[in-house]
Amino acid sequence: MNILISGTPGTGKSEVSEALGKKLSMKVVHVSDLVDDFSVGTDEKRDTKIVDEDKLGKKLREFQNVIIETHLPIKVDARCFVLRCDISELKERLTARKWSEEKINENIQAEIFNSCSDDMKNKGYEIIEIDTTGKSAEETAERITCILGK
Repeated sequence: MNILISGTPGTGKSEVSEALGKKLSMKVVHVSDLVDDFSVGTDEKRDTKIVDEDKLGKKLREFQNVIIETHLPIKVDARCFVLRCDISELKERLTARKWSEEKINENIQAEIFNSCSDDMKNKGYEIIEIDTTGKSAEETAERITCILGK
């Protein structure tokens, strides 16, 4: 069984995925590490790469029994968890990354409007939302393992 961890940037996907991987002895696939191989250009205004999601999805579907960490709505066979975070804490996390105010605001709006959850639902996932506000990656990973019955 694959596990997909998604959410707006800054909600804790990377850290939670790593903690969950250790807890369950599963490999973690960070989609950000694969993006260059599937990039078809750059969105200069948003300071982000444009990805061929179909080709990336095909690659991700090759993996079995892994944790896939991404904010991109890619359909794979997996249990899908969407991490959420209080807006004020999310802003602190994104500001610490030294992102532009415009990029921070775009991601805060995505969290406010529930974009990641909606994107995953539109891909056919039954999602489980997990609030990471004020919680460590280990606490969040423990919650996910309880939901999975592990």
